[in-house]
Amino acid sequence: MSYLAIDIGTSFIKGAILDTQTGRITSIRRAAFPEPVSGLPESWVEIDPVAVSKAVGTLVADLGSAAMDCHGVLLCGQMGGVILVDAQGEPRTNYLSWRDQRVLDAENNTASTVFDRLRERLGARYLAELGNELRPGSATSLLFWLAQRDARLLNRAVPLSLPAFVAGQLVGRLPAEHPTQAIGLLDLHDAGASAPVARWHRAAFEALGLGDLAWPSLASPNEATGETRVGGKLVPCCPAVGDHQCALLGVGLDRDELSINVSTGSQVSRLCTSAAAGRYQVRNYFDGLFLQTITHLPAGRSLDGLVALLTEIPRAAGASCGDVWSYIHEQAEAASSETLTADISFFSGALGDQGSLTGMRLENLTVGHLFRAAFQAMARNYAECARRLDPQASWRRIAFSGGLANRSQLLRASVLEKLPGEYRLCAEGEDTLLGMLALALVADRQEDSAIAASLALNEAAKDLVGHDRRSTKQTLSPRERAG
Repeated sequence: MSYLAIDIGTSFIKGAILDTQTGRITSIRRAAFPEPVSGLPESWVEIDPVAVSKAVGTLVADLGSAAMDCHGVLLCGQMGGVILVDAQGEPRTNYLSWRDQRVLDAENNTASTVFDRLRERLGARYLAELGNELRPGSATSLLFWLAQRDARLLNRAVPLSLPAFVAGQLVGRLPAEHPTQAIGLLDLHDAGASAPVARWHRAAFEALGLGDLAWPSLASPNEATGETRVGGKLVPCCPAVGDHQCALLGVGLDRDELSINVSTGSQVSRLCTSAAAGRYQVRNYFDGLFLQTITHLPAGRSLDGLVALLTEIPRAAGASCGDVWSYIHEQAEAASSETLTADISFFSGALGDQGSLTGMRLENLTVGHLFRAAFQAMARNYAECARRLDPQASWRRIAFSGGLANRSQLLRASVLEKLPGEYRLCAEGEDTLLGMLALALVADRQEDSAIAASLALNEAAKDLVGHDRRSTKQTLSPRERAG
């Protein structure tokens, strides 16, 4: 029995066939995500939603010809941003991307911005009840901006995430929104075992002047959005889920683990049974659980900025810099660790918006010292975020995931100096596709819960990705401590 999986990313749209009998992922296809609409102000990022749905439709048709006995379609994708549609699910606006920064533009020749007014209007109470999810590219921010410009546009319009819109296009009707996609929009006050049903925070919407919106229904677990045609027959299409939560499901995050994901961006996360507010974000997860998380931490994006600076002159002269990362890792491991201190928060995030280098001397102005200091800065960030999430450090082990965590033993060693104990390293793989495979196993009634399915898949993932994704190491060895 098979399912089709579609992951709507920021750079690529990915599709694959999920085999629930063998637990394998096959026929992976990728298509470029459409370019932003041209001719808009620099801070605006809008995407033609019809172009996205057409690209997904092409992938579904391509995979459908190879999927034997297909029983459904699952989707996940980028969170944040918003598109307004009518009652039939047809677009009224472009997709305003999570990368859009228009709310930060100064207004009327002053330093004040729409985002400033939004935070003031929302207040600390509503912000906490919304899971502390408020960023310039969030649905809340962009809807507030639209309301300030032309409130008539919002009248009876339905706000959707981009993946939900695509699901609606596949089934030909207004879709339900999955709670994992509705970040910063749900009332999480007292949410948990006593109040497991997700609900929109309508009081907050009224306070922001968004009361004229017609919010979609919220999907229940395993509830089909509708049916779409695959390989000549109609099959159920499941509600689109958030790619962050889906990826953590794919790495098999357990309730007693602390997740540190290190890639282009970075997050620290843990699962919990309630939506208790704190100095972190709270998101709906699967199986009635919640995710306490701190996102947008400096990682690969900041490191790439350093690489761009160091290679700017040879690139300007037309020279190829080759494999710079092998050299960087080699030099960073050889450098001393006490002489240079870095803060690589080069963009707005949970830990600030300005970076720095201190303690510079001629002898430590080297690539090795710079990147060793950068890795140590990342380790300090993860330790601080871990303390915010769990001051008692009650996790049993750390689960490292993401390309950078896999490739840099020095980074892992730096983190474990700050947070010693057991850890496991999740092999680089198709985490969101594995997460959707776990959801497919639940839909196929082979597993009772998404977490149970994800743990089973990760135990068996040696055959899928080449080695054991759940291998555990104890505390650092002396050689590891020496870096």
